[in-house]
Amino acid sequence: MARRCASRLTAFLVAAGMLIALGACSSSGSTVTKTPSASSPLGSVAVFLPSDGLTISQHTPLNKWTKFTPALTKSLENRGFSRGSINVTTSDSFDKQSRSIQDYVVNTLAITDNKAKKTSASSGSSLSGATQHAASNATLIVAPVVQLGDADTQYGDYASHSVTWGAAGGKSSGDDSTGTSGKSSADDPATTLRQAGDRLVSALKLARESGVHVIVVSNPIQGFTPDVFVQMSTAEQIGSLQAKLLASKLQLDKVSRDNPKSIEVLLPRTAAQDAADDTDSADSATKDGSQDDFAAEAFVGIWKVLGPYVAAGKVVSPSGSFNAKTTQKDWQASAFDASKPQQVKDELARRLGMEQKKTPHTRIDGIIAMNDFVASSAIDELDSLQYTGSAADVNPSITISGVLDNIAGKKDLLRGSVPDPAKQPAANDTTTTPENTEKNNSRWPIVTGYGAYIDTIPQVVNGRLWMTGLEDRQLMAANIAQACEQLDRGQDIGKLPFIAPANVNGAQVPTIQGQPLAVSASNLKKTLIDPGYITLAEAGL
Repeated sequence: MARRCASRLTAFLVAAGMLIALGACSSSGSTVTKTPSASSPLGSVAVFLPSDGLTISQHTPLNKWTKFTPALTKSLENRGFSRGSINVTTSDSFDKQSRSIQDYVVNTLAITDNKAKKTSASSGSSLSGATQHAASNATLIVAPVVQLGDADTQYGDYASHSVTWGAAGGKSSGDDSTGTSGKSSADDPATTLRQAGDRLVSALKLARESGVHVIVVSNPIQGFTPDVFVQMSTAEQIGSLQAKLLASKLQLDKVSRDNPKSIEVLLPRTAAQDAADDTDSADSATKDGSQDDFAAEAFVGIWKVLGPYVAAGKVVSPSGSFNAKTTQKDWQASAFDASKPQQVKDELARRLGMEQKKTPHTRIDGIIAMNDFVASSAIDELDSLQYTGSAADVNPSITISGVLDNIAGKKDLLRGSVPDPAKQPAANDTTTTPENTEKNNSRWPIVTGYGAYIDTIPQVVNGRLWMTGLEDRQLMAANIAQACEQLDRGQDIGKLPFIAPANVNGAQVPTIQGQPLAVSASNLKKTLIDPGYITLAEAGL
């Protein structure tokens, strides 16, 4: 027995040595916000999150990692983890993060092994068993750093992207000591990226094998299966959410093909050059072409909802970007480079055939803008094109005074809209005049977005933006903290009501399922103001 324990200890030391060899440098540039100073009865929790860039503008999503850190820390403390046992490290690149995690795993297991030696000596238990028992009191939470193109950053930090670095087990160009360009492997971005990925997976696997619990947040990691996966908003969920609410708001089930609704999908994509630059970046934990994956998957979510209405003739696109023959794979017809506000404005004017801004208005009933960056620019262009009114014209109960009464608890804003007639007026209808037609066509459309940008919330209040969405980070943080407690106590996490098995890299993994929150004027108080996500002043109230 003693010889077997010694061999296991030797294997552990060899594995730790191999990890150190993968990257001896520590993660310079990472920020440690808490340093363990005392042990918790529940053990320790090490959290590794991406760092946010300096944000001085309110034109940014509420879904930011810098906002998630205090929410998670507070939730862990509420579950019984001591403040000193919670260690948070942020990194601005995938490479630096992999080194930070490697350092943590090696150091933690070394400390654990020393404790196990003392326990083994005093109790007579096996060294390997004591090591795993001590390590089981440690939990590692990782949200992998993903370098995104301009289009994907518009949704906020939490939207899910797979973390990959080429074919599993395969070799990228530049695997040899010199790459195809003659550069050393150390200078080859693809090689650097693959090395960071291999380093991260090796460290996480060693941690799990030693008894450390590993929770991966938002972004699945190629080649690694965690104890728990935290599913935040996917592209398909974001697209589906907006399409469902738009379909409900416009009452598409009641619409006749003789008077269809006019809808445009403004699907932002990363410019080709930006995608190429990100693919070459050493810090980009994404595969070739993945910058378009998010847009493609978002369209799948949209089309599962809108597709049947389009096929039935109840929905049409003024620009012809989709029609009855469109499938889920035809996302590119609705996509465009939306990295700058003017690009969004020009695209919307083109879709409506109003580039000169002097033509009669084109009827537009709904715009799925995908995120608040695109939505805010679309709203500016609609205003410039002299579309009038707001969502209050579709649902007259939504007014600023009504929102104020709702927040004060005096008024319910949930009231149905007035349905359109089953048929459009005939051309020879004497009651239809050019003036009436123009007034009808210039009505403000229902505009949807996502991200809950602080400076767009007042647009929700005044009805220019019908709805936005965001991740309920407080609920997500609370669920992660409860999962950590359950793991540390050795209890079955599958019994937690918010956990269900899901496919992660081909394996069924206990998953904390997240659903994005939909925010409109009718629930603004409940979803944003009461939880403290925004203030009354930020809502324009």
